[in-house]
Amino acid sequence: MLLPSRDEACLLTGRPDWADAAAELSGVVPVVVAKSGADGALVARSGSVRARIPAVPATPRDTTGAGDAFTGAFLAALVAGASVEEAAERGCRSGARAVERVGGRPPYPGPGTEDTTYPEPGAEDTTAPGRCEAHGPHPAAPAPGP
Repeated sequence: MLLPSRDEACLLTGRPDWADAAAELSGVVPVVVAKSGADGALVARSGSVRARIPAVPATPRDTTGAGDAFTGAFLAALVAGASVEEAAERGCRSGARAVERVGGRPPYPGPGTEDTTYPEPGAEDTTAPGRCEAHGPHPAAPAPGP
């Protein structure tokens, strides 16, 4: 399985079109899931694109970590038994949620939170930026407001 970004897929194949690049890569690797932010993702197998996963609308503030959020959610869903297409949908949701925050770290669930998945994009973020209970505030995190 290969999870390249749109640019990585094109760079690996020399093709200018990401769908063509993903299809070509899937002739070498059994499953290719190419990620492209606001353009969603493509699932390619056996030399052709099998699914186009739409992006989840989001208001981007910082794209740092969006691909990592996609990949983490994708793999977690796949391991939990989701199909590749379902896992890619989960990845798109997590990537969309990640770009709505500044910095590459996801929000840390608060005490007593049972659901550790990202809320839907656009939902109020009640976590302090740059804070993790295990390590305290990040040195570059903004100071708490009044």
